[in-house]
Amino acid sequence: MTTDDAADDDDATAAANSTGTRSIIAAGGGGDKGDDDNARPTTGPRRPPGAAALLPAVSCADREQGGAATSSAITAASSVISSTAKNILREFFERVDWPLNKGLPRGAEFFSGPLGDIVKQHGLQKAQVSRQLLNYKRGKYTQVSILLNPPDLDETLREGIGCTTRFVTSTLRRICSPEDDSSTDFGNLCRVVHSLPSTAIAYIRRLADSPDTSCFLLFVGIVESWIKCTAEGFPKTAAGMANAQIDFEREKERKMHAFLDEFIKEYDVSGIHTAELSSDRFRRLGAFLHLALYHAWSDAVCDNEKPPIEFPNTCLVGKYAMPVVYYVAGWTLYSASKALTVAADKRQLYFRFAACHTINVKSAKDANLPVSLVEKRNKRASVYCSREYFEFILIVESVFLANLSLKMMLAYNHGDIVAKIKSSIVAHGDTMDIFFCLTESKEDVNDNKLLLAYIVEMYTNFSIASIKITRAS
Repeated sequence: MTTDDAADDDDATAAANSTGTRSIIAAGGGGDKGDDDNARPTTGPRRPPGAAALLPAVSCADREQGGAATSSAITAASSVISSTAKNILREFFERVDWPLNKGLPRGAEFFSGPLGDIVKQHGLQKAQVSRQLLNYKRGKYTQVSILLNPPDLDETLREGIGCTTRFVTSTLRRICSPEDDSSTDFGNLCRVVHSLPSTAIAYIRRLADSPDTSCFLLFVGIVESWIKCTAEGFPKTAAGMANAQIDFEREKERKMHAFLDEFIKEYDVSGIHTAELSSDRFRRLGAFLHLALYHAWSDAVCDNEKPPIEFPNTCLVGKYAMPVVYYVAGWTLYSASKALTVAADKRQLYFRFAACHTINVKSAKDANLPVSLVEKRNKRASVYCSREYFEFILIVESVFLANLSLKMMLAYNHGDIVAKIKSSIVAHGDTMDIFFCLTESKEDVNDNKLLLAYIVEMYTNFSIASIKITRAS
């Protein structure tokens, strides 16, 4: 087997498997055992794209078979694949339902069977077939979390606020006359602003009535930057949600400092020099207005309230993601069997729970559980969990999938959407009832709640780590 043959297979398999965590599960990415012989590490140096077309794609097969029939296929291979050949290959991949984690046959096998007939008939090179297989996988197993592109997201974000200028005007006027019973972040910031000298409120009113001033345009510009940053930086898959939130917060913080540097210049030209409102207090006023405007914007985008966490009635985990979820479920039991972060007098409950739901590999296979990834990644520990526990973990994963969305990220704009999902799972009555059925003691409600919180926390942490490992290999 040549390096070229292996690299061609890897290009199709690795590129289709190299996206992320949660959205793999959302749309059915990941991969079952299928053809583990074709699952090869994807790290290390790669050939430049297109280099395969310059090399004899089947030199290994040629050597193995003596070169007769295969050499003619190499000689006849065309440099550009025709539309007819593309369509025939796609129809073939669809007809045999080619798995996500399976690469092309190697060596002589590549030229045998129905696929080999197509290759010989159209004079195709292996790199060309590999590219069409990759296109097929991208189309079928595409990992969709968000169906909108940046322009569509931009339009969606603007729908909640309408005209940016009018939105800034109305927000500044709301700050001057806040609702007495408001307990939102916006309302709290309004009360802070009103604790400043009265000249500050008078300045805000004057600013709201002067949409053509440079200071007012600063506020318009900052809102526009939030819309642009969110639309362009929002991840294409739910797996990138956490990093996207961090990147957005960093960019928002950076722009706030730039905003304040410009806002403080207004102090010298505004004519509000007073002993009560010093330059430091004026800068603080700018920071409060910036934060209040941000909360008003995020509330408007999210219909002025934080949507509740959704608990789906059906499992949202895709077929090809089952091995990933099962693998992570096993790690949560392994962690519970150690309970290193649990108080010593509480650990026995965790030990018993882990032992109760840990089974051997034969039992797992007899139960037709998706054990392929556990077997493949047999390093520190191989934990096979029971079907009952696995089904509970599927419920947990489905809750994450249902709630990692654009609207939820904006609604929980402090980057706490994952924490909110975790706390909601622990507090959800039906979920608790299902989990309590897995525990040996139904009386120790508080201890069982702590155990549930521990499992959910470990699952969240391990799910991120396990996908990084999967992507690296």
